[in-house]
Amino acid sequence: MIMFRVEFSSRAKKEFDKLKEKRIEDVLEILKIDPIPARLYDVKKLIGLKDTFRIRIGKIRLFTQ
Repeated sequence: MIMFRVEFSSRAKKEFDKLKEKRIEDVLEILKIDPIPARLYDVKKLIGLKDTFRIRIGKIRLFTQ
């Protein structure tokens, strides 16, 4: 099985540490296996950016490259 690496920008890491939502941790674990989990979450390709997607989890947005 191929495993992907999940990385945070320094600003994103600070914000993530403030969150208390288990859903975000679950998504990060899924991203290690499937970098574009469109079957499980609201995922959209961002127009004008190569290989960049947005994953919506309630009010929170995650971006993948």
